[in-house]
Amino acid sequence: MRLNWPSPAQEWTEALPVGNGRLGAMVFGGAGRSRVQVNDATVWSGTADGPSRALADVLAAGAGPERLAEVRAAIFSGDLQRATDLLMSFEGPYSQTFLPYVDLWITLPDGVSQGRTLDLRTGVVTEHLTIGANEVLRRVWASETALCVEIIGVVPLDVELTTPLRKVSREGLSLVVDI
Repeated sequence: MRLNWPSPAQEWTEALPVGNGRLGAMVFGGAGRSRVQVNDATVWSGTADGPSRALADVLAAGAGPERLAEVRAAIFSGDLQRATDLLMSFEGPYSQTFLPYVDLWITLPDGVSQGRTLDLRTGVVTEHLTIGANEVLRRVWASETALCVEIIGVVPLDVELTTPLRKVSREGLSLVVDI
């Protein structure tokens, strides 16, 4: 099944998702300067020891296989309030959130987008562009290990990485961020 859009995304909710479960991106498309917003499952708010401390607290509050058995028994007996109260021991004090990681900016000459397609079977976003007299095909997908961007056509391009996070260093396409 393929989903089609006639024009590039103007905002995040119109961008097309690609991902592999760990690495994901929202593909905006378009000629000129286009954006691919990239995220990684390891980029989250909090401190490095936050998850382990929160897990220790949850376990200390009684969460575990025995408590889950109590929850199930309460549900089967119809005591949903008790099940709810018992389930609260599995809750930590807060949850950490994913943060935007990097934006990949691909700048091509100005042109016209012929539309974007998301193939739900392959997870590939395809866009056809007309730039001057040239037809350009751009495909974006996530492999098992990397975000892939393929551009087929003869056009000059520029690539840039930006991040809202704290930059440690930048050299060419190498960007080191503090997460």
